[in-house]
Amino acid sequence: MVRREDPWINARGGLPRDESCRAIITKESMREFYKTRVIEEN
Repeated sequence: MVRREDPWINARGGLPRDESCRAIITKESMREFYKTRVIEEN
C-alpha cells in the first residue's frame, strides 16, 4: 500500500517501482499527505 502513496512516489522522482532507490521521504511530505487521512475519535 505504501508504494502507491504520493510521499513514496514523489521521493523516488519517477523511478520504476522495481528500481532500487535510497531517497528519503521527508516528514513534511508525509505530514501533508496524511493530514487529510487522519480519523478523529469521538
